[in-house]
Amino acid sequence: FDSVERVNAGRSAANFRENRNYPRLILLRYERIYLQWGDGVCGERYTL
Repeated sequence: FDSVERVNAGRSAANFRENRNYPRLILLRYERIYLQWGDGVCGERYTL
């Protein structure tokens, strides 16, 4: 995350701040929920 989360690809400052944590939020916070939708990236990490 560190190599890309500080790069602003043309978004406004407010949007940049808001979007900065989305990858971490999606992958780490909601990963278990996504697993319920079927195997994918999360399938190897968790079992239900």
